[in-house]
Amino acid sequence: MICNKPLIIYTHGSGRLGNQLFSYAHFIAFLSENPEKYNFINFGFIPYSRLLKNTSENLCCTYPTEHNSFLPLKYLAPILEVKSSLKLVSNSQEKLIVNITRLIHGYGSISPQCQSLIVNDIYNWSFIAGNRIQYLDLALPETVDYFSNKMFTALAGWSIRSWSLLEKHKHFVQEALAFHPRYINIAQPFIDNLRQKYDFLIGVAIRQGDYRSSGEVYKRFLFEVDQYIDWIQQAKDVFAHKGRIGFVLTADEPQDPRKFTGMSVHFSTGIAGAKGHFVESLIELSLCDMVMASGTTFAAWSAFAGNIPFLALYKPNQKILEKDSLSYFDALKLFDTLGNKIL
Repeated sequence: MICNKPLIIYTHGSGRLGNQLFSYAHFIAFLSENPEKYNFINFGFIPYSRLLKNTSENLCCTYPTEHNSFLPLKYLAPILEVKSSLKLVSNSQEKLIVNITRLIHGYGSISPQCQSLIVNDIYNWSFIAGNRIQYLDLALPETVDYFSNKMFTALAGWSIRSWSLLEKHKHFVQEALAFHPRYINIAQPFIDNLRQKYDFLIGVAIRQGDYRSSGEVYKRFLFEVDQYIDWIQQAKDVFAHKGRIGFVLTADEPQDPRKFTGMSVHFSTGIAGAKGHFVESLIELSLCDMVMASGTTFAAWSAFAGNIPFLALYKPNQKILEKDSLSYFDALKLFDTLGNKIL
């Protein structure tokens, strides 16, 4: 390992792209507040590195600048990245990721100059060596001391936050985590065309796929398409004062377009079953005037990326009210208050 200042490797947290962006944002805010103090590698984001402008040129996800700490990871990165429009890594990639994570945390546990910390590991990877805590606030001075007192920290877990720093450095975070132009160049013309027809665009994200096979905590945010149709119809009336209302709809399961006939609903280019990449859908949601979705960081991140309001759908037969829309920053924070760390 080549390292001239303390190195932090974030090995894993939770979930797919939305959650990974959510976690990455807190680290970037922390590193922006403490410039030049640390070398950082986001090992957990490597499978998604090609999706962002900055990380596509730095597959190892080093930050804030490219460095040569833990050099072998640079050669492993192309093997670990997602190769298709799918949101999940393959079984062989998953096994490799688990074994590398085991080694990184094992290394962090063997030397007085190293440490390993697991923060609310909702995957319950009990075989990963390290001290276990429930929450880590990156904005606290003692956290800075914790990382500075060792030359290497292996860090994992979901409940790692820096809300005050994220709000302070939000514009830099948005820039650092901007998507690759290859996806923007498809999403932007799609939305520009709709702007000629509508005065106010509402992005709608339907999440069903993995929630069908998940536990009861997740299933409480599983709504069938008829419920979404009802919400869309309500939203069209509630926001009628905005002018001509249009909807950009994405979903993680193929949807029957006939169900949305006459509703000013347009399927995103990256909706499940279409030819586009799912990232196109996230960008297209962010280019709307508001996002409406259930418990998914995928949609909440689109509100954060686009600086637009978010209207959370969290219970059956919920009434759509304009006053319930949240700021994009509060939308992100919402997912820490819905309970049970479900996202």
